[in-house]
Amino acid sequence: VAVLVFLFIIPLTLYFRGLSSWEWDPTTVVFWLITTRGISLFFTEIENTNPNLEDFVSILITNYNKSHYLKKTISSCLSQNFDNKEILVFDDCSTDDSLKILNKFKKIKVIRNKKKKFKSGPLNQIYGLNELFKISKGNIIFLLDSDDMFRKNKLFEIDKIFKKNKKINFIKDTQLIS
Repeated sequence: VAVLVFLFIIPLTLYFRGLSSWEWDPTTVVFWLITTRGISLFFTEIENTNPNLEDFVSILITNYNKSHYLKKTISSCLSQNFDNKEILVFDDCSTDDSLKILNKFKKIKVIRNKKKKFKSGPLNQIYGLNELFKISKGNIIFLLDSDDMFRKNKLFEIDKIFKKNKKINFIKDTQLIS
């Protein structure tokens, strides 16, 4: 199913939106990643449903050579006022000090990609997110670029929105300019 999404649905959607394959912006395709996870992992999700994880969230971070920002990014996740979380980081063959910095944090799980799958940066980022989706356990998934940060109460506020509005399945927030 994931192959169908990558090879058929995403290119077709981008074609109708007027985007060629080299103009893919990962944020444009995030919705399809969530759909991919919903389709490709549907049956395993049913089997692995754990009622004790109702308030458990996953933060998925992809990284490539962003060592300059990583400490602040990870710290913004760890300092959340929401304790029931996992932080998963996919490092896509970084050649800077990213892995050295990531290894200093004990409360995160780092997946290290040893060989790039695609020549395109956005496709590698999508690949990394897909790998993180496969191992994530949260009932709410947060996506975070390795050069961005969360405000202190973000996880709590988003969880509160989902609890209050049971029909919501997806939230896309916008950048706050301070």
